Amino acid sequence: MESTVLNNNWLIASEIELIYKSKVKASERPRIDSSHSAFEIDSKAWDKNKIELLEQFKVLMLS
Repeated sequence: MESTVLNNNWLIASEIELIYKSKVKASERPRIDSSHSAFEIDSKAWDKNKIELLEQFKVLMLS
């Protein structure tokens, strides 16, 4: 009887590492103290002429 050996390479997950290091000092960054100020900062990052044409996403990282 012939035995079959399974290849377990499919069990290993691929990994992507993304590192972001800002060149802007923390004291020079805008202060977010409400949802409204977060909205104002985030809305400045969008190109309003393309907002309905392209699928985009932005990440706002808070500490």
